[in-house]
Amino acid sequence: RRLDDGVHAAAYLLGGVATRSARLDRVLDVVVHRIASGVRTLGRLARRPQTGQLHHYYLEAVLVLAALLALLLLPLT
Repeated sequence: RRLDDGVHAAAYLLGGVATRSARLDRVLDVVVHRIASGVRTLGRLARRPQTGQLHHYYLEAVLVLAALLALLLLPLT
């Protein structure tokens, strides 16, 4: 009888653990899907300026250097 009660109690507790685990799994699944969606969007945006035209690359390099210079000078002012 005690062994039977113990098995039923363990099954009850593990059922609760399984339910909470399933909820956590759903939350993590949503988080992973949102991160993947964001990475896909960033990948699309990263491929967009790749036109093969040299003057576009030079302009991008100048803009990045200007942004870095602004970030470096920002704390000094």
